Amino acid sequence: MKNIVLIDRSKPVYKGNLHLHTTWSDGRLPAAKVVEAFKAKGYHFICLSDHEIYTRTDEFNSADFITIPGMERGSLNKVPDKDPGYHLGALDDPTEETKLERYEHLQQFPVPIPWKGDHSPQDMIDELRAQATSLFSTIRNGI
Repeated sequence: MKNIVLIDRSKPVYKGNLHLHTTWSDGRLPAAKVVEAFKAKGYHFICLSDHEIYTRTDEFNSADFITIPGMERGSLNKVPDKDPGYHLGALDDPTEETKLERYEHLQQFPVPIPWKGDHSPQDMIDELRAQATSLFSTIRNGI
């Protein structure tokens, strides 16, 4: 087996985390402490993707570190009281025009999300896209 380096070392490399939580949902640290911890570990960007709480944390941004607005939308499951269900990570894309008004900082969303049939995950994706968010992953689907 031959080792292959897939990273072009002539280009900058950025270290980041797009899925983490603070005390705004089920994390153990407040946002400011989370940001400081990731800065101390050499990260360049993070998204405070709390459960069902949209975060826009520009106050933590600096020349060498940014927080990307976003959240984790989940609790969408056709089997009541069963987890994991669908959990979608959403990042705000400021280059996109929104069809609807952008989410507000610390805007909360109701849970559980009503299951309205097999099209429910796509409905959630469509809702998030209308707010100019980009989905970065389906975090888990245990259905």
